[in-house]
Amino acid sequence: MKNKTNIYFIIGGLIGFFILWISESIIISIVSEEDFTSGMISKLYPSFQEKLEDIGVIGIGAICSQLKYRWLYLISFFYFLFRFQNSPDRNSIDNNSILWRIRMFYVVQLVFLPELLQELRVRGQWKALFQPLAQFSFIDTFPLEYYIQLTGILLFGATAILVLAKWKEKEIMPLLLTIFIFLTWTFLLSLFFGFGKIDHTYASLFAGIMGMVVCRISIFQNTDNATQGYRIFQAFIWSCYFFSGLEKISMSGFDWFQENHFEIICKFHATDLCVAISSNPISGSIIMLAGISFQLLSPLQWRFPKWGYVNVLGGLVFHLGTWLLFNIGGWQSPWIIMLIFLWPSSKPKNSEIIKLVKSTKNQG
Repeated sequence: MKNKTNIYFIIGGLIGFFILWISESIIISIVSEEDFTSGMISKLYPSFQEKLEDIGVIGIGAICSQLKYRWLYLISFFYFLFRFQNSPDRNSIDNNSILWRIRMFYVVQLVFLPELLQELRVRGQWKALFQPLAQFSFIDTFPLEYYIQLTGILLFGATAILVLAKWKEKEIMPLLLTIFIFLTWTFLLSLFFGFGKIDHTYASLFAGIMGMVVCRISIFQNTDNATQGYRIFQAFIWSCYFFSGLEKISMSGFDWFQENHFEIICKFHATDLCVAISSNPISGSIIMLAGISFQLLSPLQWRFPKWGYVNVLGGLVFHLGTWLLFNIGGWQSPWIIMLIFLWPSSKPKNSEIIKLVKSTKNQG
């Protein structure tokens, strides 16, 4: 069975690779000839014409040539998840701890909700500039402030219920409320992004909310153990680091490891500390290598739960480092808070140990 699955992944990876390879010229042809005022690409990617003007058809072709390799990255990533889907110790964190961490996550997103609503209120002053995303074309105009505030109140109420109520694992109401929260955040973010602005704070929280839906589904379906669902929720966090590192490699290649790369970044994000370090190319290269290594190795937590200690420490250094070196982000970054949910718990409760021993005896 395992060998057959391996063959499926290999065949799927190769087929996708060759389809994208063959399609490169077709994509370039469409880009060169399409009327962007009404074409398919403009609907899916409204700012594509601006991108085309900046980098030209040659630049778009260079990006298209990467697609086949990115497909291989993606299929390899999914194979990694599938191959080790049941490998970690399921008792690395008990169900009670998982439920409390879930409550903590919703408290975190509540903290940032007032700021998002305030941002939307400010942007409402420029309603004429609002362009609905293609996926939400049914929202013709920017809604009235009254509707946005009402949506925020409903979102706050649903979240507060999830935090304060004493839910049992298999109750369906937490799952329904979680889905409602996910859809509401999707709606608010679509309004926010309708002004051509993407904020990593809200996008990061949204990634966690997407994973929380999967976590809730797992808890609803598996009353005895919620570990697998929470493990998937964690994957939504560490995979953001992984794909961010993968994007650096895809776009920059080996140039990312050049000695002058750190110095080039410092020119765009000059700080006193950054300038001081850039005078020593070796120190800059070590910092860049450490950062990319942390990001690319973050998936090891899927296979080895205790790698979470490395991810938490590495993430803390990563975010504080980018803040101090490049003045990007800050100590209040939601990503620093999200690292809490990657922290493994290697000491299960006595009840969990007894349950594991009984299960082992029954199987024996």
